[in-house]
Amino acid sequence: MEKSLIYGGNYEGPSYQITTSVNNLQRLPRFGHDSDFTAVFSPYQDEQIDYAAGLISLFVFLLIIFIFWTVVIIVFKVMGPANAGFLSGHHFVVPDPADDEKDIYKRPLRVRVVFLVATALLMTFAFLFVVMGLTNVNNAATTMGKSLKTTDELLQNAELIASNLEKVGDKSGEIRDAAVAELDNLCPANPDIGDLVGMDIMGIADQAKSDLTMLENFISDGLEALNENLSLVRGFTSSADKATKAIVFWGWEMKLLVAGLFILPSFLAVGVGLVMLDVDVEPYQKALTYFFMPLFGMTIIACYIVCCAILPVSATSADACSGGGTV
Repeated sequence: MEKSLIYGGNYEGPSYQITTSVNNLQRLPRFGHDSDFTAVFSPYQDEQIDYAAGLISLFVFLLIIFIFWTVVIIVFKVMGPANAGFLSGHHFVVPDPADDEKDIYKRPLRVRVVFLVATALLMTFAFLFVVMGLTNVNNAATTMGKSLKTTDELLQNAELIASNLEKVGDKSGEIRDAAVAELDNLCPANPDIGDLVGMDIMGIADQAKSDLTMLENFISDGLEALNENLSLVRGFTSSADKATKAIVFWGWEMKLLVAGLFILPSFLAVGVGLVMLDVDVEPYQKALTYFFMPLFGMTIIACYIVCCAILPVSATSADACSGGGTV
């Protein structure tokens, strides 16, 4: 990590270096929409909508892939084993010894071994999904929450400064009005008081009056714009804080979903193991068919939605870490 020297001081602090993962996520396609995170703070609603549309496009793009995959599986299922073979997902039929005497035992073993390997891969990817996906996104949401809290404190300080400036503006107007009133009473019997003291008192007073009026107007106009922008930022941080609190990727629901990715395939693997050992437990096979398989299907659909949601959230975190704009 490189060092950055603060101008005018001797302190050297670490400068942030964008990691490869952040860089890759920030470069995810937005399908013609903006990926600049600073658009979120823009006073122009069109820029905010354009940035949000890019994130929604990521969600929809990944969801379309999952839907297409599901449709293909359903089509193979409808085609049946006669037209789609093993892709139809039809239950395995042990070949007739008269037709396949040589490979009668090899073929079922191969199919079952492939299924067990696929089950092991599913569990492995579920583990990686937790370690490299959910954990990182949850940490990003936590960090974002802390950043929003810091932003809220800065907004409070800015609002306090604005309040103090408003008092200064009011005081400058009061001082100007009081000074004008006093000047009218300054030696009214001697209009040439300036010649007497050797300085242009009235000119100085007029300049002070002009400066105080300018200060009051400057503070008034500046505070109006500042308060408007503070209100916009306050609204954004409030919405972002609600969204961050709503994004709980490690609540009991997610833990239940991840547990399903480990437990349900285990039941399926046990069913295959029983068949390989020539152990016929009919109630267990019926439970696999009518309970565990539908539950496993619903779990996969839930994973579709979670994965689609994690992608735009990860992209948003990467955009924020990159500081906005292209990397």
